[in-house]
Amino acid sequence: MVSPGAILAVVGVTVRFGGVCALEGVSLGVGPREVVGIVGPNGAGKTTLFNVICGFVRPAAGHIEHAGRPIRPVPHRLASLGIARTIQAVGLWKGLTVVENVMTGARHGGPWNAGRRGWHAERVLTNKALELLSQLDLSAYANHLPATLPYGLQKRVALARALASEPSLLLLDEPASGLSQAEVDDLAQRLGILGKQMAVLMVEHRVDLVMSVSDRVVVLDFGQVIASGSPEQVRSDPKVIAAYLGTGSAGQ
Repeated sequence: MVSPGAILAVVGVTVRFGGVCALEGVSLGVGPREVVGIVGPNGAGKTTLFNVICGFVRPAAGHIEHAGRPIRPVPHRLASLGIARTIQAVGLWKGLTVVENVMTGARHGGPWNAGRRGWHAERVLTNKALELLSQLDLSAYANHLPATLPYGLQKRVALARALASEPSLLLLDEPASGLSQAEVDDLAQRLGILGKQMAVLMVEHRVDLVMSVSDRVVVLDFGQVIASGSPEQVRSDPKVIAAYLGTGSAGQ
């Protein structure tokens, strides 16, 4: 389940909260320029798994590997490993403009570092942020405050901020939540492009999105991996159909 050469590997991770086992012996990996989607019903352990990967939760057993070496993830040090993350709640800085929000992603440390750099470095960061905004069709909103934008555009700004750190691995937490169908279709196209440039690991409730963009899909149920494989393999797995997709979903 964890292939050699994986950028990130989860190896036998178990997490308990009191008497509840949230994850049990979970293993998975994501390789270079591979899109891996994690799906499962509510309470399956998806968010807990992401929090273990990001260092917010310590496992009772198992470990995380980065480029083949065991690591102990720390949230504020993920960028130094080439890992960037978006969160479901967007989490943009309300008092900063769109372009300034994206610049904070390149700094690996938040807006408070702005005064510690010279004007030349600031100009380089600004140009880099503007370039990303252009790539994501956000140039027109560079000087807007995030709260003035529709939610779908805010999520795209959050993606731009994550990409500003030039990650080798992008972690996406419910990237399609709150989006219209047109926005989900746009996201799918963008993920197809990103998957050719970096590794992508995402947790997502929209099974249609996951199946359309993922090279590999991992299905969790009650804290355990019940299936892992190509979208075609997972879609037809009887355990997945019974636990999550439903009998009418296998062919979708």
